[in-house]
Amino acid sequence: MTPRNLAKRAGRILIKEGPIELIRSSGRFVYQRTPFTPERGGAFQSKRSEQTEKRWKLIESELSGDDDNLLDIGCDAGVLTSKAASTGRLAIGIDRHEVAHSQKKFPGAFEHALNLTRDTKNLGFVNMEITPDNVDSLPSTDVVLLLSVYHYWYREFGKVTAERMLSTFKGVNQIFFSSTSVKRRYDPSNYKAGTDEIEEIPDFVDRDKKSVNDYHKRVLSSTLGDDYSIRHLGDIHYESETRYLLLASKKS
Repeated sequence: MTPRNLAKRAGRILIKEGPIELIRSSGRFVYQRTPFTPERGGAFQSKRSEQTEKRWKLIESELSGDDDNLLDIGCDAGVLTSKAASTGRLAIGIDRHEVAHSQKKFPGAFEHALNLTRDTKNLGFVNMEITPDNVDSLPSTDVVLLLSVYHYWYREFGKVTAERMLSTFKGVNQIFFSSTSVKRRYDPSNYKAGTDEIEEIPDFVDRDKKSVNDYHKRVLSSTLGDDYSIRHLGDIHYESETRYLLLASKKS
């Protein structure tokens, strides 16, 4: 079976049987990705390792001892997923791009990763795309990392569908959220959008901290409801923009 087909089977196990069964099956289906170093290139998180470390510190300081498992959606190189697993939590990273273990870039890397994962009980990664058709079927979890993902959903599937996808995480204890602070990255005309809806573009002011945070707080509030409190945790600086890390916490 090819690596791509293995990844598809892993996705089905994750959705139908949950993360525990996925880990049990890890010798066949899940691969452990060794996070990129800047020298190996390509990965968003590793090329910005200082800011990634800052973001992890902000996340780690908010994690509760009662939160046993975590889904990292759009996990990129898996740096944050691996850090979450190092705390003893069951951590599953999901990404639609086969970056770290592309057979073309790193021949044999997939098989090497399977060997590593046989001794790993609480860390796994799956190549799959989260879509409007499968987001409802994701397993229940205590914590979700949804970092720099929402604007992709918005421009690919439309505003209404993106909000509906976000609402499926109601019930999760903690949702760590960030999105772009540049409006054009929400614009479906900049992408081959998978929707025929006529889309409005967010009304925040580009790169204006208050405006961007207020907009995304409204999105989280309207989709998750009154059961959640939402607050700003910190700023993550990249070359061309700053992204703001928000936390939606379920009220006790």
